[in-house]
Amino acid sequence: MNVYVLAKCIDSEKGDIIIDLGDQSIQIYKFLYQVKEDQEYEITEENVEERTYFQWNILKSYELAFGKNRSISKNGFRFHSISEKDSIRVDPTGLFYINDLFFGKLMNQKEVEFLEKEGVPKFKAKIDAAKKEGIKLLIRGKKIYRIFTKSKFKSLNTEIEYEQDLLELIEMKAEAERLEKIERIEQNLKQAMDLIIGAINLLKEVKKP
Repeated sequence: MNVYVLAKCIDSEKGDIIIDLGDQSIQIYKFLYQVKEDQEYEITEENVEERTYFQWNILKSYELAFGKNRSISKNGFRFHSISEKDSIRVDPTGLFYINDLFFGKLMNQKEVEFLEKEGVPKFKAKIDAAKKEGIKLLIRGKKIYRIFTKSKFKSLNTEIEYEQDLLELIEMKAEAERLEKIERIEQNLKQAMDLIIGAINLLKEVKKP
């Protein structure tokens, strides 16, 4: 059985959220071993092993969240949209409110650990900054399994485009084509720099007392 860990949940939850790469569906699965989010595994009767040949990756997860990949059966899970106009409130126990109505409880291990370590104000500042571009919540019932941000999605796409541009540049021989490609890479790097500066500014806001 080959799976991808879409959301690593807190220990009190009954399992982690996976994509079964065999039947192409989102499921809850209880691992007997420690696993990592955004990692692919091969599960046998005796062991769980990380896979180095990836059928799935983090970019595909963000494509799934933002509706760019519809090949996966969600099995009752869905991605809920949050926009800049929505009012968000989170309490110290991870209860999540949208427009003053209880929406669900955070179940993602990384997100809960960030909330417990950094506190509600910094967690909310991070959410408020991200919702300007858009947020998707992976949910089922009243449980929130992962937060996906549009800014991260854009960053992943820029990274992939940059890597592809460099590979094409190495393979080019004609000088005119090389110069044109270099100019395009420069533009991509400028866009990436804008994303980095935006992320730095967000971290500065989050660090404010």
